Amino acid sequence: MRNTDNENLERNPLETRCGREIDNEFATSLVWVMRRVGFKTEKVMHYLRVCERLVHTREVDLMKYATTGETPDNLDLRVKFLRNKISDEEFKRRVQMAYKKNNKNKEIRDILSMFIQVATEILYKYMYDLDHCTSTEEVKKLDLFKQLEGLEKYTRENLLNMAFTYNSTNYVINITNEAKGWHGLVNYESYSLNKD
Repeated sequence: MRNTDNENLERNPLETRCGREIDNEFATSLVWVMRRVGFKTEKVMHYLRVCERLVHTREVDLMKYATTGETPDNLDLRVKFLRNKISDEEFKRRVQMAYKKNNKNKEIRDILSMFIQVATEILYKYMYDLDHCTSTEEVKKLDLFKQLEGLEKYTRENLLNMAFTYNSTNYVINITNEAKGWHGLVNYESYSLNKD
């Protein structure tokens, strides 16, 4: 569909580039490349678990915060207010809370979308580089987890800033560290109980 009104259409934040997502086809290709260059089964399985966790983050965690991008209409609150079931102050407070929650969910969604898109690109680049390595020294130089852990750290900082801005729950994300016993997006209190 062509836009003839010269207005910017909002991009769907849940959109993924065709053929550029972590799925069974990618996992099969990654396993094939890793086995071809000599990775042991344990390491291959660890990389597959990272892919599974990224899919979980995309399919479960991101969907919790999927908003339509529109502001809440608060129809139920408006009806209660017009029927004098809530006061003017209560109406204002609840409308403000609804807008704050919607904005917070949009920010979390945007942060998770960024995380998923960048992690996907890192995994695709890693597989490409691994597939084009000509020696075992080149394979040893590739460090997927250093890049993903840097991305996780950056994402955690953004989630912390968002929690501070909205005075809300702080979330953390983990897809690389199996020792923590959890993965995906969790609130900080759960994270700190399982922290090493």
